[in-house]
Amino acid sequence: MSNELRRWMRLVEDDDEDDVLDPREEAKIDIWTMLTRRFGKPETGQSRAAFRDGRYVIKYPLNSRGERDNIREAKLWREKTLPHPVARCRLFSLRDIPLLVMEYLEPIAFKDTPEWAAQVDKGVTGENLGRRTSGEIAAYDYAGRD
Repeated sequence: MSNELRRWMRLVEDDDEDDVLDPREEAKIDIWTMLTRRFGKPETGQSRAAFRDGRYVIKYPLNSRGERDNIREAKLWREKTLPHPVARCRLFSLRDIPLLVMEYLEPIAFKDTPEWAAQVDKGVTGENLGRRTSGEIAAYDYAGRD
């Protein structure tokens, strides 16, 4: 769990009304609270938390890198310029926080990892890849790193 996530959780649990938060920080806490109440505990990475809702995943940015990754994945999906299949997604802003809604992909076994996986962040292990209901394998974490 990231340090920033721990800090938000403490702020949510701390009911001290004297705290004055930046409006954007307050929005992040409100959205986090809403998502955890609705979907439960998320899977967390270094920059984003993923909440699952049936056939979809909501990617919540934990920090500025997570925000950039959400925006980048939405752009890459929209432009369809990557040489391999990627999960369908749509970016939306809730109180100025960029959230990404993405199709849920079933995990795949290492033996099913396609050759193109090396082009995806951590792809050589089959991590960040999944199978659509159609059977096609696609990437679900493809923002990459600069």
